[in-house]
Parts: sequence; structure tokens; C-alpha cells
Amino acid sequence: MLPEKKLRVEVVNWLNSKRIFHFRIEDPSLSNYPDIVLCYNGLFIGIELKKDEETQARKGQLSVLNEIRISGGIGAVVGSLDKLKEIIEDIDKWEEYNEQDHIKTIPAKDC
Repeated sequence: MLPEKKLRVEVVNWLNSKRIFHFRIEDPSLSNYPDIVLCYNGLFIGIELKKDEETQARKGQLSVLNEIRISGGIGAVVGSLDKLKEIIEDIDKWEEYNEQDHIKTIPAKDC
């Protein structure tokens, strides 16, 4: 199995196990869109999967991830399941912080 496909299977299995709503974008005409889109704690998250942490996203992919960030969501390039878990853990930390301070959004510049 190709490294990126293996990562996709791991990520989808993990998201399913956590009951996190998500879907994959597989239409070749949407090649710049994130591989996986998910909603976690009310946040729109676009994940571009790469075979490892060193592999760069294409310019068009980075542009779409940036548009997601500008719109208040999270757009990230992920090269491992651990990286996705870090993102989810960071969201949970923000949620705990927000509950204490009554702030309900994560500023796009901090994502």
C-alpha cells in the first residue's frame, strides 16, 4: 500500500473510532481541496494528507488551506496520524481555555 493511502486508512479509522464527522474528497477535479474534511467541536477542519512530515503541499493546496484559515477554520498539512491527534488535542485545550474565559472561537492566526 502506498504511504499516503496507508495514512488515509489510519486517519479514517481513527476518526471513525472517535466518532468525528468527516468525509473524503476524491474527485480529481477538486485536486486542490483537502483530502479529508471534518467537523470537530463545531470547527471546520481541512486536512491535506502527505506521505510524511517532509512532503510539501502544492501551491493550489496551500491556497485552499489558507482560505479555510481566513474563514475561521483550520487547514493543515498532515504527514502522520500523530500530527492529526496533536491538532485535535490542541482544539481540546482551546475549548477548555475558552470555557474558562467565555471565548468561543479560535482566531485563525493562531491555528
